Amino acid sequence: MRIAIGIVLFPFLCLFISMFVLLSDPAFTYLLLDNPDAVQPTKQLLQYFKYHSEMPSLFAADEKAHLADVRNLLTYAYYVLEFLAITVTFCMLANWRKVIKWGSALLVLILLFAFLIPFDTFFTYFHKILFPQGNWMFSADSTLITFYPTVFFIRFGIAIAINALIAAFAFIIVSRRG
Repeated sequence: MRIAIGIVLFPFLCLFISMFVLLSDPAFTYLLLDNPDAVQPTKQLLQYFKYHSEMPSLFAADEKAHLADVRNLLTYAYYVLEFLAITVTFCMLANWRKVIKWGSALLVLILLFAFLIPFDTFFTYFHKILFPQGNWMFSADSTLITFYPTVFFIRFGIAIAINALIAAFAFIIVSRRG
């Protein structure tokens, strides 16, 4: 049973690790930006998410409310990452090679399935579930949409997937040597 739980949770561990690694690398995030005016506010926004410093003042009140919710969500996501790391590690005690091998295969299946879902559909449901109060819809000329259009999130999602696969591949290499 422990092995099965580890296999199921391993892909999510890789995805969460990937997301937090990317969020901790501001230089990478700047590469995803099409608008050069977004770089400095993004630097400040990442500091706001990470260290609870000041939010950039250029965002409107409704945008600031959403960004505060995003910061809270990232805090909870970090706790989920810690839970996943502890749980998967515990599950690996039974048979770590099997957890890594089949967990990596499950990650590939999850990502293949995810790429079949239209991004707009995924994005909408993601926000409806995680931001049910509805403060995530903005006009096309809002600062938030201008700085972070759909293509920004598509690129970020692809980067998360690629990094998760790299993490899984690294685990596989380690498991074959150990």
